[in-house]
Amino acid sequence: MIGLAIVTACATCGADSGTTDYCDRCGAMLPPSAAAPAAAALACRHCTAPRSPADAFCEVCGLDFTSGELPQPVADQPAATVGASTGWIVVIDADRALFDTNGIQEAGGLTFPQDLPPWEVELVGEEIVLGRGKGAKATGGIDLSRDPAVSRRHAVLRRDAGGAWHLVDEGSANGTWVNGATDPVEPGAQVPLHDGDRVRLGAFTVLRLRLVAGKSR
Repeated sequence: MIGLAIVTACATCGADSGTTDYCDRCGAMLPPSAAAPAAAALACRHCTAPRSPADAFCEVCGLDFTSGELPQPVADQPAATVGASTGWIVVIDADRALFDTNGIQEAGGLTFPQDLPPWEVELVGEEIVLGRGKGAKATGGIDLSRDPAVSRRHAVLRRDAGGAWHLVDEGSANGTWVNGATDPVEPGAQVPLHDGDRVRLGAFTVLRLRLVAGKSR
């Protein structure tokens, strides 16, 4: 007997999603469906995050549901894109202050990841996608799947002809902030970034931009 596919309509972007927790296109939280079969109410056995029967990996901790193996520590991951070095890196970390003030955890039932290690990614190439799963991996971007409130294609970092980096929000569900701004970045607007700037997105993710000493842009 062939099981029926679970399709959930996203109230934010209108796309049909094959999962029941977060939208496959924009990353917004999906509403509970009374019509969904009981099998959809599954949870990751490692971190208890919600999952659907079609998921191969946990969106939060990365557990392989088939093998039962967890991914290698994020700190050991190589640079996300391939190309010439620009002399810039981002340090990606979990920000407790962001988590405590954005209200996302209350709606999603999330808990702050106390033991999540930071990691560095060297910025190479001309454009780097910030997103979750296929939204970032398909383009060689930075995969932020450890934060389920990050959209599939949340934002991009673009490098201009002079070597400077800019941030562009791609219409994310939960917004993007630079430094201490109280208003999110306007979708589609190019925001210039500088050494030491902080980009905040998702439920708890912060990226700190650094120019490596002794290297030019």
